[in-house]
Amino acid sequence: MKAKRRIAWLLSFLMVFSLIMGTSKMQVFAAGGAGETATFVIRESNGQTGTVQYKLNGSGDFTTANNTPVNLEGVTSITIKVIPTGEAQVNQNNSGITGTGQPATFNYDALISESGWTYNIQDNDGNITFTIEFDNNDGTGGGSNPGGGSNPGENVASYSVDFGTGSWIVGDVTVTADKSGEQTLFESDIITLTDFDAETMEVRVVAEDGFSTTLAVNNNQTSISAKTNNGGVPTNITFSVVEKSSEPGGNFDGVKIQINNISTGANGTVMYKFNTDEEFTSVTSTQANIPMAIPEGATSITIKASPNGDYAVRRGGCQLYVDGENVINEDNIDDYYEALIGEGYVFSLNEGLPVFVVEFGEPEIDLWYAISWGGGNVTVENGQIMYHRVYVGDVIYTTIPGEVDESNKIYAINTIEGDMEFCLRTYGVAIVGGTDLFVMPDVSDVYVDFVLVPDYGYQVTDIITNETESLLDEFNPIEQISTYKFKYITNTNVHFNVMFLETEDIINVGSGNTNITGGAISGGENIINSGNLQMDVDEVDKNTVSDIIKEEVGDFDAIFLNIDLNQIVSKGAGRDNWTTPLTELENEVTISLDVAGYDSNKSYYIVREHDGRCDRLEATYNTTTGKLEFATDKFSTYAIICTDEQTPGGEGNGGGEGENVYYIDLGTGSWTVGDVTVSAPEGMSGVVSMLDTETIPTEMLENFDPDTMDAVLIVDENVTLRLNVDENGNTRLADVDGGVEALPPYGATLTFAVVEKSSNPGGGENPGENVYYIDLGTGSWTVGDVTVSAPEGMSGVVSMLDTETIPTEMLENFDPETMDITLTVSDGFVIYLEIDENGNTTLASTRDGVSCHLTERF
Repeated sequence: MKAKRRIAWLLSFLMVFSLIMGTSKMQVFAAGGAGETATFVIRESNGQTGTVQYKLNGSGDFTTANNTPVNLEGVTSITIKVIPTGEAQVNQNNSGITGTGQPATFNYDALISESGWTYNIQDNDGNITFTIEFDNNDGTGGGSNPGGGSNPGENVASYSVDFGTGSWIVGDVTVTADKSGEQTLFESDIITLTDFDAETMEVRVVAEDGFSTTLAVNNNQTSISAKTNNGGVPTNITFSVVEKSSEPGGNFDGVKIQINNISTGANGTVMYKFNTDEEFTSVTSTQANIPMAIPEGATSITIKASPNGDYAVRRGGCQLYVDGENVINEDNIDDYYEALIGEGYVFSLNEGLPVFVVEFGEPEIDLWYAISWGGGNVTVENGQIMYHRVYVGDVIYTTIPGEVDESNKIYAINTIEGDMEFCLRTYGVAIVGGTDLFVMPDVSDVYVDFVLVPDYGYQVTDIITNETESLLDEFNPIEQISTYKFKYITNTNVHFNVMFLETEDIINVGSGNTNITGGAISGGENIINSGNLQMDVDEVDKNTVSDIIKEEVGDFDAIFLNIDLNQIVSKGAGRDNWTTPLTELENEVTISLDVAGYDSNKSYYIVREHDGRCDRLEATYNTTTGKLEFATDKFSTYAIICTDEQTPGGEGNGGGEGENVYYIDLGTGSWTVGDVTVSAPEGMSGVVSMLDTETIPTEMLENFDPDTMDAVLIVDENVTLRLNVDENGNTRLADVDGGVEALPPYGATLTFAVVEKSSNPGGGENPGENVYYIDLGTGSWTVGDVTVSAPEGMSGVVSMLDTETIPTEMLENFDPETMDITLTVSDGFVIYLEIDENGNTTLASTRDGVSCHLTERF
């Protein structure tokens, strides 16, 4: 059965290759155009000849080349194989490729290998000419077959060698090779070992057919040619370093062969042959389970089974025990079974003492069909493809590996490669009159569910079959998101290719809107991993919103909105979408709204009502995009409020008159000052809303020492305000050093922290002095043709008392007659400072009586 699955896999692979290379949507290399050709020029020199063969797109058998040009229309690759005659070799000096869009040369090692060398056609190739010249290697013609030995044509064969990790543990020693993984080697290629001990270790190469031999090692180096016995080496071998063992032979007790017949009588014959034997010997029932002596020098045994009449070798009854353990399992049963009923299964006696169990009886027929996506349960470009279930009618079968339902005679598995294979099983006579008879089960009622998950920002737009025919209409969407139901109506393997198309998020602005004319959303990749977002923004009348948000907004003019957010995944083929409402998110997204009549001289904030609770959100105007922006993680009813100054209102659902609400970030509610940990009351952590007149916290801070510690509010990276703390460790926002007017605008989020006491944390040593953070930039300014510089070392952000001189000495090149010193506040307001004749000033010496504004904004 493995042969059938291998063939099915090969056909699927060729379908995948053909589809990828031949479908315009998925091309990797260019295809040749109309009129483009490839020509093979074959030259003979010094009487030396050879043959050149080729095949197109990597499929079919090789064709012998002649001087007739080959049509390249639709061709994406050419595979070339060169076979020198006798002692002829390829003259690399006079062989080459012309007509390519970029420099190209032959890979000569591959060119003379069994599989040949492949040239992939490029976008800018034209008519291509491959020139191959045969010559000798006697010093007159320059022939030089790569991989060749001292004699012409020697050692040109290549081997596929699996080195695994390239590391082996023998006893207490770790031996490493200079190669790992699967390597293609010529017979004379050198393999270097580290820490190899020839006295206790040996190098062994084995093949799947039971072949096993050792390689000679000299000075920690070996090669495939360094065999200790005669005969060739299979093309595909596994290389390993093992503990040295005695030569196999008479030291074995014997081999056992057990025959089981599940029906009356002898249902078949088992035969065996040691590698020292000329012919097979049959095992009779009386000999079964009796150890057979192993001839001296025998290194392997071949066993094969032949059923009688209408009986068959039972696949499930085939077993092989080595040291009491059955080594046949689902991973290798197919290789074992096919060899057993074919040319024979070869077991290397170096592996141990075998006990074979062969069972004869009525045959089982397994018909395997594969549905593949060129890699199976894999992540593909811009999306993921997964398998869900197989079912017949209303009976559902999961995709658990190896799960079998005998009554309904169907089961499904996911192979290691990830492609979906399912088996339709029936029982009956397999051989009638010497002819194989396979009873085809009915597949007209078989369905398969597929889960096709596009990445965020992508949608499924098409599904292509083997014949490059769109089949999306045949995939019926079902309730589970991204899941399609496909009716399997054929007795063949099927290969699909899914197309994911990049798409934009959808913003719907209500047709009745008068204030909101457009919008956008960003950060969607942080909240969904598939499909797109759809945001609906609709203005609503104040009379239709809840009393909760009305009370929170109060007398302010507001724009009331309903904002809904959904995840949408397209069902394709003109159908609607899978839609998932998103009301509460794990992460925030940023909403941008085009607000008609926006006034950049005013301030805006957002009130959001969700599940009976109101929250106030900061809003900023992006002068680049012209949009009002705010971050949110909940979607329901919103109000946009415009104000000139800090706005009165209450915390949550209404507060006391004249009180302002702020959002205070307490972090973890724990701060370390020196060796002391100060903690807020239990449960007080994270962001909390608080009136400016409310005590922070509601009871004394544990371990707070007002003599050595300060409680501060961090407004931003440049502004820190100190709070006045009483003897019990309590404080209020209104107790900010310098007055409540020093707080930022209403609705801001501030960070509360306990820090080591500073001489000027938000205020001077003397009452009435305030500290500010002044950004001096580079400390250098150009005014007309003059450069004015602050004293050396004064640049960037510096803290400064309002009574402190700016700078502490005269600004170099400052001219008070022609220059001003200004402070630009965060809202764009400019403050002019009074300057003395030396160019010095203080923050307290503001012109035009704007010192109050300075105090409010810092």
